[in-house]
Amino acid sequence: MTGADDGSSGPWTRSERPARGLKVGFRVGQYPCLSETFIAAQIAALAQSGSYISILADQLQTADATETGHTLVAAKPRGRPMAWLHSIAPWRIREPWLAATERKWAQQQEVVVCNFGWFGASLARALRDCPKAPPFVTIFHGDDVSRSLQQGNERIYEELFASGNLLLTVSELWRSRLLSLGAPEERVRIHHMGVNLAEHPFVPKMGDERRSPFRIVHVARLVEKKGTEYLLRAIARLRGSADLPSLELDIIGSGPLEAKLRQLSEELGLADNVHFLGPLPHDDVRRQLAAADLFVLPSVTAADGDMEGIPVVLMEAMASGLPVVSTRHSGIPELVRHEHSGLLADERDDEELFYQIRRIMQDSQLRRHLVTNARQTIEREFDQQRQNQAFAEILLELARTRD
Repeated sequence: MTGADDGSSGPWTRSERPARGLKVGFRVGQYPCLSETFIAAQIAALAQSGSYISILADQLQTADATETGHTLVAAKPRGRPMAWLHSIAPWRIREPWLAATERKWAQQQEVVVCNFGWFGASLARALRDCPKAPPFVTIFHGDDVSRSLQQGNERIYEELFASGNLLLTVSELWRSRLLSLGAPEERVRIHHMGVNLAEHPFVPKMGDERRSPFRIVHVARLVEKKGTEYLLRAIARLRGSADLPSLELDIIGSGPLEAKLRQLSEELGLADNVHFLGPLPHDDVRRQLAAADLFVLPSVTAADGDMEGIPVVLMEAMASGLPVVSTRHSGIPELVRHEHSGLLADERDDEELFYQIRRIMQDSQLRRHLVTNARQTIEREFDQQRQNQAFAEILLELARTRD
């Protein structure tokens, strides 16, 4: 396990750190998961500060705890015969087995973190009437307070609201949603995710030069809520503007809509302008951001109700000095203030999206204004180190309630 006090920086200073390492459990779906860098950042910061980390995951991508330095526990059977039997068993059999696993694991922790509401709800059921239940915090991100509440599921969090010690949301919008569902106001707080500013040095793209080609980057899983279709349609409009420099769009990510989006790109005549790069490691994504002129994420509410929280990749682009164009969707306007730190279009409006991108391409003074304010916003409200320090203090406060 990690946790030796070597004097390195972390959420606590040497004098503030607890005398013993805090035992923190993380309940997750997949570990490690490249698309959930915010969870990895929370774990790394707590481990660096001296906490002992245990991770209970539905899917463990590695069984070697020495690779991570943490205790790894599988929430489902991993051996081939048992895993197969578990997968075909009815829920009335699988649920007690999962609850027993969660309860046994949780009792060994001093505080537990559930990223996403469904894990908090599951743990609340598992710890029902448990005399040694640890305090636990549940963080709501987006899908867990949008799509998961469709089709008559509005009551799935009732038990969590009754027994969960703390409910965190990444935006004011989701805080309001939880309160409307009956969450107790005194236990609901906003806690922003953040970005590592050291990994995203500010290199502002705000000069007067008219670069050709003008490079636009879009980083997203290729699913409906990311709005990639509308970006392609906006690019087709821009490509037809004789007064603009040539442009290229790099799409980073993959997903179930990739084939459909590739076909749309060809139908729009964008084969020479649009490049599907597939999923890339985080370091490569940072290099792509550094080389681009504009970041665009036109998020929408999907037909099944799926919505964003506040996308971390938008924060990364803003921290790096890239102007951003996004949409008036979910918590995004809480990060990107229109005309101040970025530009916003309405959802599914490729004409307005075209107009806002065009403004960025043509107006260097506007770019200078937006990127300066964007970086200041990230430093003030979405600094990962500061947010993780606040999170560590929250966990220590909760752990003390068990003493």
